[in-house]
Amino acid sequence: MNALVLSPNVEFLFADASADFNERVSIAAAAGVHAIEFWGWRNKDVDGLEHVLRATDVHVTAMVVDPIVSMVCEPDQFVTAVRETAAVAGRLGASTIIIASGARDETASAAEQCGRAVAALRDALPFAEASGVTLALEAVNAFDHPMAYVSRLHHAVTLVDAVGSTALGIVVDFYHASRMNELVAETIGNRIGLIRHMQLAGLPHREEPSAGSAPYLDTVRAFRNGGYDGPIGLEYRPQLASAASWASVRAFLCEQLEATAR
Repeated sequence: MNALVLSPNVEFLFADASADFNERVSIAAAAGVHAIEFWGWRNKDVDGLEHVLRATDVHVTAMVVDPIVSMVCEPDQFVTAVRETAAVAGRLGASTIIIASGARDETASAAEQCGRAVAALRDALPFAEASGVTLALEAVNAFDHPMAYVSRLHHAVTLVDAVGSTALGIVVDFYHASRMNELVAETIGNRIGLIRHMQLAGLPHREEPSAGSAPYLDTVRAFRNGGYDGPIGLEYRPQLASAASWASVRAFLCEQLEATAR
């Protein structure tokens, strides 16, 4: 089994250390963080971030398409957002662009929306491939995101299957799946090869993953044993000071998953 690649989301973690995003990345690196993920790039100093990443040898495992545009309501704008995000991801050496589906179209049938989504994803893929990044479709829960088109993991899997490209996979986010009462192990089954990124948080309140709030760790272990060797994102709201939270969660996950973090 490969070493764990733990990837704190620095929109949450280390936000208490600095309001300046690039300084935050430097502080995270000093705390022993080697990989990060974040949301959008348009509100960031990309030139400065590129410099900080090089100086600290921190790798961006994932960033979110920006802006988030509905793939079924505004497919052309969605493709443009992926194209522009892919160019930035290439500059930053990011591995994956997380695709949020945007809002559903309540005036269109399920079949019409599926057709538009598949076409938009297929049109967007060449831009990602040209920048050397993969796309990962994320289902976000309908409680926090009531208008989301893709709110269930099984829907994400269905769309990825319909697109039929190895350059597109899924994000397994245990917080969002739990909010939708999805059984991740049953939904994924033996399709572990579709997973491009995983995200963990404590349940049900999205705090630090711990012995009492991470019932999914057997599934994470099974996915790793089954061949998933990609990063594990830490997308939670720290209840401790970020440096202490990171150290505690890293030690907990290494122990529970019987691995060494890198």
